[in-house]
Amino acid sequence: MSDLISVIIPAYNVEKFIKNTLESVINQDYENLEIILIDDVCTDNTMKIAEDVLKNSGRKFKIIHHEVNKGPGGSRNTGIKNASGEFLCFTDSDDLLKKNFLSSLYNAISNNDFVFCGIVDKFQDKEIKRAPLKIGGG
Repeated sequence: MSDLISVIIPAYNVEKFIKNTLESVINQDYENLEIILIDDVCTDNTMKIAEDVLKNSGRKFKIIHHEVNKGPGGSRNTGIKNASGEFLCFTDSDDLLKKNFLSSLYNAISNNDFVFCGIVDKFQDKEIKRAPLKIGGG
């Protein structure tokens, strides 16, 4: 069996994006993952949408609620403390992952101490590449 990957997602008032973000994680071709969503004191419908998506996903998940807003860094730290995985993956609550994102990273880590990847920003009808999409490590 493949190692468990904990996907940590900080969330603060992202009701427009959270469904698509979660679905892109749920639809990964890598099977052994857990989703850790950190509610950083959302005041909109983010958590209701997220709970609906996650409870019907068939994936392992945890939702952790902060009592005070800690920002993205504090939320990531909360995610780390609650992660069960051998590996951690951080994604923002408005990001979309390609279907083979986690499996590609997992395959790359077997030959490296760490892995990283680039990003592609998409804005309506135009695409701006900010970093190479190579997966690598050291």
